[in-house]
Amino acid sequence: MLVLNVYAPVAAKADVLDVLRAEPSAVNILRGGTTVDGGRVLITADIPAASVDSLLPRLEATGVPGEDISIVHRDVSRPLGTLHSNDRPSWSGGALAWSELAMESRQYARAVPQYLTFMGCAGVIAAFGVLTKSSTLVVGAMAISPDLLPPCAMCVGLAAASGLPAAAILAVNVAVLVLAGTLTLLVQRRLDRFHSASPPPSGT
Repeated sequence: MLVLNVYAPVAAKADVLDVLRAEPSAVNILRGGTTVDGGRVLITADIPAASVDSLLPRLEATGVPGEDISIVHRDVSRPLGTLHSNDRPSWSGGALAWSELAMESRQYARAVPQYLTFMGCAGVIAAFGVLTKSSTLVVGAMAISPDLLPPCAMCVGLAAASGLPAAAILAVNVAVLVLAGTLTLLVQRRLDRFHSASPPPSGT
């Protein structure tokens, strides 16, 4: 379950509560106190990840700004409770709503300094691995490289724009990457054969 926090304007408080009451999957709906300036009221509820994408537009339609709606992930343990079908182990990271995935993809699509720093470090380590013929260094460069984040963000963007399943977009992306890698390898092998077959320069 996810925790939905809505800082609703006082005038929209009743409408937000009506939307949450009308959502069958929303449980433990609470109305908290008001902010110091008295302009907003905190309303919280426990919701499953599957309900986030359909619930957020309805909450925003009540007049609540998108900046005042947040989703909180938390680990929940019920030692005395019964096991539910939608319970996930803590190591699984929990479910992720499409709205959250789209937001993270927008962040991954930008060349932020952290991304460039990690890619630069991975390139230096990989270069030393190639020069010293050390597979350990090459694997280490792959481990710290965030090179998969932009392709994943591209898959999310294409899935949102085309309406195709994200799994299909990802499969096509992986196939294109495999094809590009195979062509690069074939070209490299042909170049190696050409250099090995060419006669040495005279005078050596």
